[in-house]
Amino acid sequence: MAEIKQQTKRVPALAWVGLLFCACAAIGSDVPLGAQQDCSVADVSHTGFGEIGQVQAMRAALDKAHQSASQVIEEFERSHARAVRLQRENAALRDEVKSLHAEMSRLRTVEVGAEQSLTVRAQPGGDAIGSLAHGVVVDVIECSDGNARRWCHVSAVTGESSASGWVAEDWLNPLLTTRGRSADWVRNGAQG
Repeated sequence: MAEIKQQTKRVPALAWVGLLFCACAAIGSDVPLGAQQDCSVADVSHTGFGEIGQVQAMRAALDKAHQSASQVIEEFERSHARAVRLQRENAALRDEVKSLHAEMSRLRTVEVGAEQSLTVRAQPGGDAIGSLAHGVVVDVIECSDGNARRWCHVSAVTGESSASGWVAEDWLNPLLTTRGRSADWVRNGAQG
């Protein structure tokens, strides 16, 4: 009699071991637990009718957990794909910003006093051919050293006229840094 009671205590343990085996077999598998042939209720345990309902409830809970894990994995894969796409777009935007910054660095403003003008010369240190007022935006074509100064070949359109020639780089400042600069920074009285 003691032997029979001991045997009935082992049956629920077998059911749990069987379910654990089925759960472990389902990890990494796309097949739901209920559809796996190795994990039928008959294979899990040899229990009485009262315990089969409990085994089926545990199996349903494991199926639900497997579906939840699959959904988490699918969401992670979608998020990862989104992150990769955004990273590519970010790299493309970064390249575009670099090219725009390079183009903007060519554009500079004339920084002489409000009542002054910047002399435009035919060649570095040469004869004057015109002048540019404070704040005029110029396109810097090239810069070179000469006559103890750095000179820039510029082109500017002011109203209906345009000017092209050489000016002293001392009087040009990058367009991006001129905004918000205090008025006392502007050099007064000198010409390039």
